[in-house]
Amino acid sequence: MLPIAQACPEAVLRPLFLASYKQSKPTCPVANHRWPHVTHGLYTNARPAPWNSAERLRSRTQPIWSGSLATAGHLLKRNLAVAASPQPIEVKQASGAEGVQVVLFGWLGARDKYLEKYAELWKSKGADVFMYTPPITATLFPFQADRSVAQYEREVKAHRESAPPPKAVVYHVFSNGGFLFMGALMRGVAKGLVSQEALGNVSGIIIDSAPGVINADMAARGVGAAALGEGSEGFELRQPTTVRLAQTVFGAYLQMPAIRTRLGEVRQAWEEYCPKCPQLFLYSQKDVLIPSSDIESFMELQANRGVEVAHQKWEDTVHVEHYRKYPTQYASIVERFVQQLKEHSHRKTLR
Repeated sequence: MLPIAQACPEAVLRPLFLASYKQSKPTCPVANHRWPHVTHGLYTNARPAPWNSAERLRSRTQPIWSGSLATAGHLLKRNLAVAASPQPIEVKQASGAEGVQVVLFGWLGARDKYLEKYAELWKSKGADVFMYTPPITATLFPFQADRSVAQYEREVKAHRESAPPPKAVVYHVFSNGGFLFMGALMRGVAKGLVSQEALGNVSGIIIDSAPGVINADMAARGVGAAALGEGSEGFELRQPTTVRLAQTVFGAYLQMPAIRTRLGEVRQAWEEYCPKCPQLFLYSQKDVLIPSSDIESFMELQANRGVEVAHQKWEDTVHVEHYRKYPTQYASIVERFVQQLKEHSHRKTLR
């Protein structure tokens, strides 16, 4: 099985999508393909209740820190209601994140210039920032992730040697690309492939627009859009031929035992090895790539582990575009989250 993954580097993947792109007719609708039900780890070819078999959240509309997720876990119950503004507003200098190092893991196909606005947001709060976006192959082919995890370890160690020692580390990860890479990092630490220093002293995790159960349809749209440098919103309508081709490829690929086993290990990392620090989920009802129900089921799973879970759910933002539409609200939420992390750390010290 391994030679297939190793034989598809990014240099091969991109021409594949470009070739189908030339044949596509953007005005032609695409059928909603269904694949045989196969469930293992993070990947599935149907859409069953994701992540676990527990009942889904009783309420899907609770604003951040204003209620509970079912009855599981210990939750941060702070009201962070902030007036939303759709107009870009400059974030004023603040000191709420001084002494904190924020690690940004970008989404599939993201470039540093796309993450720069988030880096500037955190820097304006006084945080030290390190950005890392794994290549598409590291996300698409989990076997390639170990190489990227080792590269990340070298780069983040070099960064920390040149910066003041952080009092805390906060991970801010985007979409399934960032989520899967962090799972691979935690797996690497657990298996001794990289040192604990690579992960750092994790105080909190912010997950933007993730995680979603990966099936052939979602993988086709997400990877296809990333390979062609397009947005995922409406990609299946703009590029129906590309999506149909990719659905066929991923329909078979996601059933490979080696792929399913490896992705199961990534899920295990989130379920067993992830630090039990507070987690903040930022997502939307309108996201067509990753359903809000997938995210809410994972939130419940984490709460069942004893993790303090908080969330902000928008009704009208698209995939990884919450900050663009509501910059003031987004900035206020993440700053307040860091303040709550400090309170959480103080409470643990007093115990």
